[in-house]
Amino acid sequence: MVDPYDLRETCKSRFNEFLANNEDLILQDNVSNDIINEKRAELCELKKGVPFAKCDICFSEVNSLFEKQLNLISSFQIYSTNEEKKAEISAIHEEIMVKSVLEPLSNKQRLQILKSITSETRTFSSLSEITGLKGGNLLFHIQKLLETDLILQRHERGDYMITKKGFNLLRILANFQKSMHTE
Repeated sequence: MVDPYDLRETCKSRFNEFLANNEDLILQDNVSNDIINEKRAELCELKKGVPFAKCDICFSEVNSLFEKQLNLISSFQIYSTNEEKKAEISAIHEEIMVKSVLEPLSNKQRLQILKSITSETRTFSSLSEITGLKGGNLLFHIQKLLETDLILQRHERGDYMITKKGFNLLRILANFQKSMHTE
């Protein structure tokens, strides 16, 4: 807080109240985006009535503390005691998931193939150039993707294209990668 400042105690009291009210969110099993948006709006409302330019310094500090609270809330949601989420996770069939999703995606060249055909079909030669693989080596990886329905071949000697399953898996990977950089 900016010091010396005539409204310091008033602002400090309001900010403390705002941050203390957020502590209750940490105790909840599920915090919706609507609640978070309400809290953001509440902070914006507090900022609307500021009398001085120096108030931005205090609001910046409070916003930083608020973001830390949100990060803490977010991390608790990951380890939520929500039984429904636990049931979804325990319902994952390991053998099927490994064979049909993880194994096909666990290779750099297969991932390159999938990425390259998200926006257009590709020929065997084109995929060879992209991956650096030739003949039987490339065919092995294409076969893995065909067997798991991540790609399909339009004609017997035709172009390869991605399936809805393959596209959805790439979107999941992209979202996962994005979440790794925001934490």
